[in-house]
Amino acid sequence: VVEVVTRSMEFFAPDTINSGWNTFIYKNLSTEPHFILLDKYPEGITIENTIAEVAPAFEEGMAMIMEEKMEEAMAAFGKLPEWFGQVVFSGGTGLISPKETAISTLNLSPGYYIMECYVRMPDGRFHTSMGMAKEFIIRSEDSGNKPPEANVNITISSEDGINYSG
Repeated sequence: VVEVVTRSMEFFAPDTINSGWNTFIYKNLSTEPHFILLDKYPEGITIENTIAEVAPAFEEGMAMIMEEKMEEAMAAFGKLPEWFGQVVFSGGTGLISPKETAISTLNLSPGYYIMECYVRMPDGRFHTSMGMAKEFIIRSEDSGNKPPEANVNITISSEDGINYSG
């Protein structure tokens, strides 16, 4: 079990965990809604690259969207570095209200990850840009945990929509 806590615009969590199946318990003790997205980064790319190369493109693009300047927004997003297309978005939680807890079980492969929350503030800034990003390492040592057993089956199709049983 990996406990993650937010009190404001940060993540308190371990710096390293074992690979394989891990259950994340996310306690949002802040006054803002948040979520967790775990991003596996290409080798050699770090959180410093994200701050310097990704955040400015997203901030500029969102500012243009807020001004309803879609062509300029797409041009801003076009400034994302080539390596960004290699980031593997590996799961996380849904949106969590203040003072609530989410539990998610994920299967993570070894590597360098960034935990982030990119909820957008009314002024268009992302929580990530306000410090809500944490780097951590998934070690090659396996957690030894078994995968969770499904108790709900969900199907999604363009003809039948979303259906579930269980």
